[in-house]
Order: sequence, then C-alpha cells, then structure tokens
Amino acid sequence: THTHTHTHIVCTDKQRQTVCIHMHTYTHLVFLCDRADGDIPEVVSFNNRFLYYYYGLLRMCCIRSEAFAQRLALHTNTDFAFKQFLPNSPVYPDVSEELFALLEVFTGRRGSNSPEAIESAKQFRKHIIPLILRDVDGQSWAVWIKLFGTLLQSTDDVMTFVAHDGLTTVTEAFGMLQQMYHEATACNVATELLEVLVTVARLLKVVRHFEQIKPQETRAALEKWAKRMQLAHWLLNFLNPSTVDKIREVCLDILFHLVHLFPSDCVDTLLPVLEHTHRTVKPSGYKVLSGTFFPKKQRSRSVVSSHLGSRRMCELHMHLLPSLLEVEKGVDQDYDTALFNYFTPYHQFAFELIRVALTRCSEVQETAVNLSALLALEGACIHLKVAAEFWTQVISSKDKKLLPAFELFRQLPTAREYCETVLFTYRKSLSDVAIHSVVSRVFQKIHIKVLPSSRWQEFAETLVAAIVAERCSIEGQKVEIQMSTAQQLIGDLHALCMILSTGSHDLREFQPGVIDSLVDSLSFLSSLCCRVETKLKELRQHSVEVVTCSGSSEEKVDSAVNSSSKGTLDVVSKKRSEHRQGHRECSDGCNELLSPTKKARLEVETHVNGNSKDSDDAVSEDTVPCQDDQQPGREPAASVDLLWIEKIDDADEQKWLLGWTTSLMKVTDAIMKLVQ
Repeated sequence: THTHTHTHIVCTDKQRQTVCIHMHTYTHLVFLCDRADGDIPEVVSFNNRFLYYYYGLLRMCCIRSEAFAQRLALHTNTDFAFKQFLPNSPVYPDVSEELFALLEVFTGRRGSNSPEAIESAKQFRKHIIPLILRDVDGQSWAVWIKLFGTLLQSTDDVMTFVAHDGLTTVTEAFGMLQQMYHEATACNVATELLEVLVTVARLLKVVRHFEQIKPQETRAALEKWAKRMQLAHWLLNFLNPSTVDKIREVCLDILFHLVHLFPSDCVDTLLPVLEHTHRTVKPSGYKVLSGTFFPKKQRSRSVVSSHLGSRRMCELHMHLLPSLLEVEKGVDQDYDTALFNYFTPYHQFAFELIRVALTRCSEVQETAVNLSALLALEGACIHLKVAAEFWTQVISSKDKKLLPAFELFRQLPTAREYCETVLFTYRKSLSDVAIHSVVSRVFQKIHIKVLPSSRWQEFAETLVAAIVAERCSIEGQKVEIQMSTAQQLIGDLHALCMILSTGSHDLREFQPGVIDSLVDSLSFLSSLCCRVETKLKELRQHSVEVVTCSGSSEEKVDSAVNSSSKGTLDVVSKKRSEHRQGHRECSDGCNELLSPTKKARLEVETHVNGNSKDSDDAVSEDTVPCQDDQQPGREPAASVDLLWIEKIDDADEQKWLLGWTTSLMKVTDAIMKLVQ
C-alpha cells in the first residue's frame, strides 16, 4: 500500500516534466487485485486506503500507453472492479471516482483518438454496458447519472442499452428520484431528476428512429420494458404549476414519444385520466391552486435550485380557466406569451393522444371527442387554437374515420358552450382562420340553441354598433393601426357574418338607420383597405429598387394578384350609392385588388390568424390604384393618415398588415352580399 501510494504521488507531481514507469510495472500492475469481502470493516478500510492509488496508477498508465489500456480494458479484474465497487459508491467514494475516470479512458472519453483506440473503445462499450446493467440496478441513480454520458456515446450504444432492458433500469432510477422530489421537501433533487429525464427523452428519440430501420429488433427490445405505463403516470404527475418549466417540458417530450411508440397502451391508460381531470373542473367557484411556475405578470423565472423546500403538487393540473388569469389577453404581451408557452405544449400532447385514439381505437371515440371539446373551451380565454387546428385538419383530410368524430363534436354540449364563449366573450379570436372555421361550422349546426330568436336582433345590433365604433376609432387614429384593434374588428365582422349567413332572420328587423350605419362603415373599411394596399405596393416597389431584386418574383406576384376575381368593391360601391349620397364609386381599377380567390389569398401572421403565406404573395406592381386615392378629398377613408406605413421596414409587419387588409376585404365582401 505504501509503495503504491508513493508511486501515485510521484506520478502526479505537477513539478516533474516527465514521468517514466518501467515496463515491468506496466506488465505486473494489472495482476494486482483487491480483496473482495466488502462487508468486513477491515476489508473496506483496506480497499479505501489502497485501491484509490492503485486505480489512479492504472489510469495514468492507460493514458501513457494505448496498448496497455486496450489490454487492461479486457482483463477480468477490470470487470470485477466495476461490478464490485460501482454499486457501492457511497462506501467507496474515492475508489469509485477513480473507476469513473478509468472508465472514461476505456470508453474513449479521454486518451488517444487514433482509429485503433476509437474502435477499441466502441468494442469496450458494447461489452461493458450489459455487464453494468446486470450488476447496477436503478436504485443506484447517482451512479447511473454519471454513467449515462460515459457509456451512451452513439446510437449503437443506445440500442445496446435498450436491448438489455436498460429502459427498466432508468425507470427505476426515475421512480426513486420522483419519490424523493415529491415527498422529501428538504431534499433538492430537481437537477438530478432533470438529467434522468433528458436521458430518457434521448433514448426514446433514438428508439423511434431505429424503429423505422429495424422494426422487429426494436419492437422486441421495447416489449421488455414492462414499466412504461408506470413511467407515463409519473410523468403526468409533473404536469402542474409547481414543477420547474424545464422538467415539465421534458416530461411532455417523453410523453409524445410514448404515444408514438405505444399508442394503444397510452390511449387505454392516459386518455381516461386526462378526460376525467378536465371534466371534473368546475369554472364557477373553482379554487385557484397556486404554483410557483404558473405564468405571472413581470415575474422572472426561478432556476431549478430555487425550488428547494417549496410545496409540490403530485397530480395532473393543467387547467386553463379565466379565473386563473391576472389580465385578459391583449393587455400584456409578455404575459400572453408566457401563457402561450405554458399551455401550448400540453394541448399539443393531448391532441396527439386524441388523434391516435380516433384513428386506432374507435371504442374510445366519445372520450377523445369530449376531451377535445373540454380543451377547446378552456383555451378560449387565451385564444388558444390547438383544438381548432386539429379539427380543421380533420375536416380537410376527409378521412372517413375522423369525419364522424367531428359530427359528434358539433353535437356535444361542451362544443356548444365553446361556441357561445367565443361568440359572446372572445370574438377577437375569430380573427384566427382555424378558430373561425371550426366555430362557424359548429354555429351552423346549433345556431338556434346558441342564439335564439329572442336574442338575435339585440346581439346583431350590438355587433353593428361595435363595428361602427371600431371604424370611428381607426378613422380618428393618426398613428398606425394597432393589432388589438385590427383583431377585434375582424372578429366582430366574422361574428356578424356568421349570424347573418344562417338566413333565419329578416334584416328588416333592425332598428332604423342600423343598416345605413353598417353599409357606411363597410364602405369606409373597403376604401381603407384599397389605400393601405396601394401604400404597401409603393413601399414594396421602393424596396425592390433599393435591393435590385430580380424580376422573377415580381412576375409571380403580378400573376397572383391579376388573377383575382372582380366584384369585391363593386358591391360596396353599389350599397354606398344607395345609402350615402354624394360619394363616388371606385373606378374599375379597384377590381384588380386582392379578392377572395384561393390563388391570391394571404393569411395573417400567427398572432392574427396563424397561417401566413410567403412574402412574395404581395401587392402587384401593376395594381391600379383607386380613383379615390387619386382624389383623397372625396374618399371616405381619406381622413386616415397612412404615412406611418412608409416607416414599416420589417417584412413580418408588412405581411401582417397585408394579411389583415386581405381578411378585412373578404369578410366585408361577404357581409355586403348578405345585406343586399
């Protein structure tokens, strides 16, 4: 012992430039062995005093000699050392640290980078992974956290790990950590828990890739993982506002992988849990559950270590109710973004589970559809469109398996409540294409229940009054049109178009002057769109001249715009001449502006309607401006100062403004045809 201690100290002396160990030492060091009776106190003391220096010498020899490292890696004493001391790291802390360092040399983390050394390290990892999995169980989670990065260096290593039931070992390690996390508030294991979760996510990502290449081998390896649904239940318990953001995000990532790898198991196990959790929440009188990491206004995100000692939930709690919000959407942009980032990943996971349930398991269709309606209703208060996008995709797919599910969705009381909530409280969200598409289809089915005859006239006149007020707000603005105002206007117009399109009421029921005010406002808005598009065209022409763009993209834009159908402003001009004397009609040149044709359709950016098109689909260079633009003194929208448009140099802002005007033109055209 004293000899090895002295040799170790000499070899690690930083003041010496060169250390030479005799070849005889290289040859015989490997044959030294430790005493195996680890339960005897004298043996433990001996091993702790002797083996730290012994393995330190071996490590330095391996770094110095590649041949020695390759020989030692395959020696039976090496396997015995890892088997004996790694599971007992708390008893042999210093010895274990040297073994971990030695393992890094053997696996290629440290030492030579020659092709022979790389191949040797690859073969060693293939040999040592099954051995360690057999001897080190999941309860030694601290050991595995150190081993993950050392052993799993390639996809082949991951598949070797999975093939020898490594996922069960990782699940056991996670089970120990999650129990400590939830029950021992004085023990902060959040960092270790996150490391294990990240490893699990990485393993499943590789497995999903290999399932496409070697499906039979991969499936055989996955079938050994008996505790997969136990892991899924544990992961659901972390989906609540008392969980650190990063941990919650990785849990959702793992759940996504599980849904794709084990679709039937996840539908049978997780879908009822989610549906029951959201169905039992009562918005009225609901007690708000506080959580450290629920989005709050002007609150900096806490780091993982700050979670020490706080009370943690151990349940699924991702409810989104108006009573939980500090302010309404649109008041604080940062707060809106925080809410969006908090709830969107969960809703995406839930609807992926719903999609799998509807396509694979017809017996749970009702549960899946009911969950989708509950999530749509909860997301209405922050204009969350995950549910709407899901059902829009179902409608467009024309899948015979999925279309009956949408019919079932439209008949649910929860879907009716969702439609009422959007129509009466959150009309601004109708500016989103997907939300408008789904709500309008639901409204067509149940419009008599949503808006009975006794309320129809009052609500319609309320919408007209709101549109007139928003028109006046825009007309009086001397600065740029605010996004909130633009969204509210589009939403109110869509709502009005929806209730008018049912055809169940006569427009003569309106109070005198209501139709005149509506047509006057629509005429103003159409003319404003004409002017805004002309300004955007001039701005684009100027940008093209500055950057000397090629003419190919311009020809593409010209083709898209010139193919638009005529008639949008003709309807407006006709009604304007009937209800407002003294105003001239727009010239035929206005007919060449954007119209509802599919080819020229441009969608608003994600924050307006979620489906923006390429920036090349802009206003044509050859678009003929309205005569009203040439003589602004006689044009209804001439009082609006549009000089602020010239200051817009951001392409995204230009696309948003163009998308807004396009949507406004389309809905205005639709309402004018209904008013005729």
